[in-house]
Amino acid sequence: PVPGIGYEYVVSTSNVAPTGAGTPTTNTFASLSSLLPQTTYYVFVRSNCTVSDFSAWNGPISFTTACAPITTLPHLEPFNTFLPICWTEADNGDLTAGPATIGTGSWLVDGLGNVGTTGAIRATLDGAIDNDWVVSPEFTIPATGYELKFTAAATQGGLTVAPTTAWESDDSVEVLVTSTGMTNWVPLYTYIDTNVPSNVGSLNVLDLDAYATQTVRFAFRAVEGAANGAAVVDFSVDNLEVRLSPTCPDQTGLAISGVTSTGANTS
Repeated sequence: PVPGIGYEYVVSTSNVAPTGAGTPTTNTFASLSSLLPQTTYYVFVRSNCTVSDFSAWNGPISFTTACAPITTLPHLEPFNTFLPICWTEADNGDLTAGPATIGTGSWLVDGLGNVGTTGAIRATLDGAIDNDWVVSPEFTIPATGYELKFTAAATQGGLTVAPTTAWESDDSVEVLVTSTGMTNWVPLYTYIDTNVPSNVGSLNVLDLDAYATQTVRFAFRAVEGAANGAAVVDFSVDNLEVRLSPTCPDQTGLAISGVTSTGANTS
C-alpha cells in the first residue's frame, strides 16, 4: 500500500466477501471487541492504495470465539432457544474420560413434559446403550451457599401422561458436574426407576457447597442400559438456575382438594 493509506478489514459471521467498504487502518493488526461467544467469525482484508483504488478482498480466514465462565449469579437458563449459546451436545463416552464426541447427540427442543414444542430440552430413553449428553457452559461458584435448581419431567414417548410402560431398571438420567473441563464427571443426582419425576414436572434443588470457589460445568446424561425393553420415556428439563440458596426454600408438593364454590383444602 501507499504509505499513510493502509488497509480495510471486515469481520463478519458470513463467509461471503463484502461488497462495501470496511474499517480503515494503517496497521497490520486489529483488536476486536464485543464479539459473541461460541461464534465463528470470518475476516476479509484489502489494500487501500489511494482514496479510490483498492485491491480485491482477500480471505476469509476464520476463528471461533470461546465461552468465558459465567460469574454473574444468579443465572437462569429457560431454554427458550436450542441449544442455548455456550451449551453443547455430546455422545457416548464415560464419566472419567467424558463424552467421546462433542457437538452431536440426541437431545432436542421440546416443551416440558411434552406440553408444547419449545421452551425445554428433551432426550428419549428408548434404544439400547443410548448415551447422550447435554453440557452447560462453565460457572464460577463464588462461595458456599449456592445451589443448582431445575425442573425435570418424564412422560410416555410423544405424550403428556406419565410413562405407561415402566421406566426400566437399567436406564438412568444423571445430573453431573465437573471442575476439570470435560472429564472426571461426578453425579450430583441420578434419576432411575425408583425416583421418576412427575409428568408435569418435579423441582430439583442440588447443593453446590462442595464446589465453592471452583469453576464447574453441569451436564445431563441420558443412558439406556444394555437391556432394551419396551419402555419409551421422554425426559425433559427446564429452567436451570445457579443461584444463592434463598433463606426460605421453594415450596413443592402443594396439593389442593375439596374445591367448592366457597372454599378449598390445601396441604
